[in-house]
Amino acid sequence: MNIYSSVDNTNIDKIICLFNSVWLNSNKEKKNNLKFYLLVDSIPETIPFIPEYIKERLSIKSLDLDKKWTELLINFNNTFYKKSNWCKNDMNFARFVIFNHFPELDRVIYLDWDMVVQEDIFELTNEYNEIDKIVVAKCRNQSIFDNIFTLEFRPEKNYNSLFTRSNKLKKKYQKGYKIMSNFMKDPMDSHNINGFNAGFYIVSRKHLDNTYMITLLNKLISIQEINNCFNFGTQVVMNLMFINERIYIDNSWNTLPEDNCSNIKIIHYNGQNKPWNVNEQREIDKIWLKYYMYVYPDKKSIKSPIKKNIENSINRKKIINKYLLNFLIS
Repeated sequence: MNIYSSVDNTNIDKIICLFNSVWLNSNKEKKNNLKFYLLVDSIPETIPFIPEYIKERLSIKSLDLDKKWTELLINFNNTFYKKSNWCKNDMNFARFVIFNHFPELDRVIYLDWDMVVQEDIFELTNEYNEIDKIVVAKCRNQSIFDNIFTLEFRPEKNYNSLFTRSNKLKKKYQKGYKIMSNFMKDPMDSHNINGFNAGFYIVSRKHLDNTYMITLLNKLISIQEINNCFNFGTQVVMNLMFINERIYIDNSWNTLPEDNCSNIKIIHYNGQNKPWNVNEQREIDKIWLKYYMYVYPDKKSIKSPIKKNIENSINRKKIINKYLLNFLIS
């Protein structure tokens, strides 16, 4: 089973924490079949510590885009992140070119850098083997339409109220349906199909085919330039890909942290308040910290710079063994 992610080189430690959470909670008899793939903007001189059992099954490459993809990336970022510059990052876009960089892959699970996996990933084996389908986690009661459009383009839930509104308002609401007609035969169906958060999904090579993706991205950029109608960039792209070729699994595979996270299979610390950036530690951040400290137990502060790789350090091994015992007991 192939797991991949993409991140800037200053946050490789967050991905190692993520991958390690996958490893720790995977079926003991199957976990040796795991392989991890990571795209970074550039390989740093000093890579954070990586446990040997992760390192031996991890491939890291730096993002390498040709002229066409580079221009597309620039246009996409400039068009889609006018109101959300905080989540504008080249490595967010890099998810689309995973198969270009790792040609040996045919099927992968994508995980965002701000996640912790608490469940056995091999529970998804059946879905993983449905190679013609994109697998996504339900986004509770949110439809594709609600997911991808800004507030001003969403009609009211009571659709009958549209008939009592002014022609100007009717026209405004109809813009969304006109845009959706580029992607669906009946744009009203976009209210009946679940949207999803793009922090988790399973895709095959055909779903990220270069020709298909370039065509789709250029179409979305053109629409956004004219209408400025879409929410966050990559979320929109993923929600409009292969709408009729999806398998929806329980939303617990991609859920924001809650007061009780015991039933959440993948905790997604989505948004700006990452567990390593908050001023005061929240209860929900302690879960992430537990996994982080498993790999980096000698790090006094999450905000401090990562210490240099001391993989062969006897002291580190002692600390890790001690922390492993505490981790298993807790």
